[in-house]
Amino acid sequence: MDDRLALAIKYYQSNLDAQASLLVAEVMAEPDPPAEAISISATLAFERRDLQSALTYCDLLLTKTPDDGYALLLKGRVLSDLGDQQGALQTLAQAVDVEPGLAAAHYNLGWVRERIGDISGAITAYQSAVARQDPYPVAWNNLGLAFERTGDAAAAADAFQNAIDQFPAFSIAHNNLGALRAAGGQFHAAAQAYGTALSANPDNIDAATNQGVALLEQGDITAAVAVFESVLDKVPDHPPAIDNTLYAEMYRADDPADIRRRHDTVGDRLPPSAQTPKALARKIERPIRVGFISPDFRRHSVSRFALPLIQAIDPAKISVILCSDVREPDDVTQAYRSVAAEWIELSDKPDDEVIARVRDTKLDVVVDLAGHTTGNRLRALSSRVAPVQITGLGYPGPSGVPAIDYWLCDEITNPPAEGNNFDRDRPLYLNTGLHVFAPPTDCPPVLSLPLLENGHVTFGSFNKAAKISDQTVALWARVLRELPDARLLLKARAFTEDETANTLKARFSAAGVSADRIQTMGWAIEDTDHLALYQRVDVALDTFPYNGTTTTCEALWMGVPVVTLRGNSHAARVGASLLTSAGLSDHIAATPDAFIHKAVALAKNTTTLKGLRESLRDQLLESRLTDAVGAARSFEDAIERALEQTLK
Repeated sequence: MDDRLALAIKYYQSNLDAQASLLVAEVMAEPDPPAEAISISATLAFERRDLQSALTYCDLLLTKTPDDGYALLLKGRVLSDLGDQQGALQTLAQAVDVEPGLAAAHYNLGWVRERIGDISGAITAYQSAVARQDPYPVAWNNLGLAFERTGDAAAAADAFQNAIDQFPAFSIAHNNLGALRAAGGQFHAAAQAYGTALSANPDNIDAATNQGVALLEQGDITAAVAVFESVLDKVPDHPPAIDNTLYAEMYRADDPADIRRRHDTVGDRLPPSAQTPKALARKIERPIRVGFISPDFRRHSVSRFALPLIQAIDPAKISVILCSDVREPDDVTQAYRSVAAEWIELSDKPDDEVIARVRDTKLDVVVDLAGHTTGNRLRALSSRVAPVQITGLGYPGPSGVPAIDYWLCDEITNPPAEGNNFDRDRPLYLNTGLHVFAPPTDCPPVLSLPLLENGHVTFGSFNKAAKISDQTVALWARVLRELPDARLLLKARAFTEDETANTLKARFSAAGVSADRIQTMGWAIEDTDHLALYQRVDVALDTFPYNGTTTTCEALWMGVPVVTLRGNSHAARVGASLLTSAGLSDHIAATPDAFIHKAVALAKNTTTLKGLRESLRDQLLESRLTDAVGAARSFEDAIERALEQTLK
């Protein structure tokens, strides 16, 4: 080998790429440079992201050595980065054929197969990679991610653990293992994995944010907020930490002014819109183009309310355009697509592309259904993609974004007497109530009152653990102390783990209710299994200050009355809104004392409970809570009002 090339390799191995490049360039300038010089040139060009030069060098090298596995491997990586996945696939497959023992070729083949959606092929390739190189923690980590995408959690966990065993300080693998645990409802184990990821790399912002979410899911709101704030100390504009901080505060805040101030503070930090609402010379004489934007056009709680509304919209009045950020479509996604006049795919696109794509759609109105929940596009909407921008349904608070004009609500969630003098997130009232609920079509029957068989009343709540705030524990404990024989059945994904369940029971014990009166259950996989558990509940108790929504409607559908405490904020008034729409305003308490009185009185009145058990489902079907057509007419009217008020 030329001495200059030998020295260039030493420079390259010492991360002195500039010096290496100078020496290689001398050799490449000579006639018919050797293959070694071309190979080093290709590698250096690839690493400085000069992909076209790297591709040229790879092709030149392959004219000299057609069966050079490394050249084929590098060319495949270059083609993939240039966006030619099919070319990359063919080239990497050739690399594997000519040099079967080249583990990196198998690894990169797996990466490309994963990018084109061939998860099964990716798994096979990653398995070939780890079989040919030991250790290979990066390949084990990717194998775990691929198994996770197929739903094989056990195989994914084993793969992540292998990556960690081979490289204990592999922060990313610890984070991925945490995410896998969280997906299975094991939030305690997830938080521990995220903690280990942070110990290995304190700058792993994703792990820190995920740890905060895991703590929130366990109901430790204070610890969760502290973690999110620690992330913001390092990265002040980190969107997931910002969103999760606001979201976490909703579980314990009941002051509308403070909630709005917090959200406005975040909105003020977003880039100001470069566009202003355009004025209309006259009223629109065609169907209004309304775009709904959401990552949750799928099996998700918001679909129980958004889908029936969208399905009932009159296409002669509103042309429904669905801007979908769904990453894993399902049968509910197809239900949305079937009623959309246009379907705009936004998944995995950066905000600047979303802005351009939605603006090109020429909407009159855009409705954000995510708020500050995971996958939202508020930062794109801050640049204004439509003349009128609205938020609502998917998040029980304002957006705080200056370019968001309206916030969907009703006169119970946001009483007009509280004042509507806002320059953003102005209340846009739906006169039939904020929510319309689509009852599940495949559900178990309503059975007899459990009290009759058990001899004692069973209260229940199937809300997530984060909603069981300190205020909620204090409230429910008072009810249980009034009825010493009563039991409380709680069901949430977080209660899959004994650690979380025992922590909650300890909170009740501290409030004077023995742990043996509290039964906890993890989340049921199938909807029918979940709904069938209401057959064990006599009375449902709502959470506070973050009320239940889907859980309240499901309880009523299964013949279980719900008692709610009406608070001050939107989130603390959703229960009152739902019960009013269902014709059950008698179950709304204005004070904690009234909540205790109503819950206890209801529990003691077997005749009333039996009657409600038998009649609630029919009552819901006759109420405005399930009147999708009425809700759609109300929504259409609200959209017209928004256009008239904004576009003058």
